[in-house]
Amino acid sequence: MQAVRGGVLGLDLSTRVGWCYGADATSEPIFGVWVLPPGDLGRRFGAFENEMLDAIDLFRPRLVVPEKPFLTARPGNGATLELQVGLVAIARTCCWHHEIPCEPVAAPSARAKVLGSARAPAGSPKGEIKRLVVQWCAERGWVVPDDNAGDAVVLWAHAVGIRAAGREELPFGAGSGRRRRQRAAMRAA
Repeated sequence: MQAVRGGVLGLDLSTRVGWCYGADATSEPIFGVWVLPPGDLGRRFGAFENEMLDAIDLFRPRLVVPEKPFLTARPGNGATLELQVGLVAIARTCCWHHEIPCEPVAAPSARAKVLGSARAPAGSPKGEIKRLVVQWCAERGWVVPDDNAGDAVVLWAHAVGIRAAGREELPFGAGSGRRRRQRAAMRAA
């Protein structure tokens, strides 16, 4: 499949970087996984930068939507957090050099808008949301290689405006303004 330039590139950031590229909500996306080498973070970051630059050269995206790092206080996630923060920093830098907007999005926020829920139903086994993401992709004819590519498809779908039934149709980056109005009312009070 020949990719149309000027679309959106979604990125699920981990040691297996899921990626998805498509022109808009009416186009068929292409997707895959970049497997970063094991070992030193510098080596992983260098490999990711090379993949990013190749994708930018190939697709010339109008927008890149990487997964926003999940900042949490859970013990044992320091290495994961360092990797994700580093990868999003590299994505932003590559985009900046090519004058491409880079707008990180939290994966749960994208899942909530696209799938209708950010989480699996209560009592579901661990990892169920990942299975639901892959299933959602398959239902649309997009057979992703793994949940990383599935999450990248969801990030792309969020950015191009694909929404679950009953979800408000707003262009990416637009909000209802509810929080802004609440803050303004609090300042006026």
